[in-house]
Amino acid sequence: MSDEEKAKRKAARDRTRDEKKRAASDEKAKWAQNKQALLEGKEGKNMLASYAGISSYLHSVGDRPNISEAKLLYVRSIKLEESDYGEKYKRLHTFAIDNDIVQWWASTSNKEAKLIGEEGCIVDFAGSISKHAQYEGVDITTVMRIKVHVVDGVRVAPTPKQKLKSPGKKLSGGDSDEDVKPSPAKKPRIAGGAKRQKSMDKELLRDDAVDLDIDDENQEIVDGNDWLKKLARERAECRK
Repeated sequence: MSDEEKAKRKAARDRTRDEKKRAASDEKAKWAQNKQALLEGKEGKNMLASYAGISSYLHSVGDRPNISEAKLLYVRSIKLEESDYGEKYKRLHTFAIDNDIVQWWASTSNKEAKLIGEEGCIVDFAGSISKHAQYEGVDITTVMRIKVHVVDGVRVAPTPKQKLKSPGKKLSGGDSDEDVKPSPAKKPRIAGGAKRQKSMDKELLRDDAVDLDIDDENQEIVDGNDWLKKLARERAECRK
């Protein structure tokens, strides 16, 4: 093969490589533009503008209320997240309950999300309140772990009892010490126990303890128990 032929082939390979690089760069720029538009939610901003200043937060963070008559305003895709397992896509569902806004992020494979119909459908569901946040004057309640109950009047699951966060139990100012029960882990004090222990120690430390007039219960302890005598000596030293 001549040098001229080699040069022609090299030039053709270079042109092909440059064309592929340009195509890949253009495609990447297009993806980046689409991603930015979706993350900013430009269409969603316009639809929520009418709720600015009139919406309010629903319930408290941590509650799991049943929400009825929620109108699906729109579904926007795709929120891209990076993780150790690669790229993750989600869909943002935005509902209006009267003048209030509720949003829910769901994966593209979420079974509950597949039950929800087109934009404008009416949905009853239960959801855990995960966040309250304001965006451009709109108070938005974010929920997670949604369970759909009714879609456009068609029941798909029973409605459970509403779960609200417990405020916790507090003692009132009028409670007396008599109302407070002792801890079950703490042994109750026995009346006269310390006096009886001291008397028992004296009997243990006497060489003629077996000849004393000791009741049957104490006699079993006193007889031949060197370990208890040692403890009795230690307690006697502490009492000095």
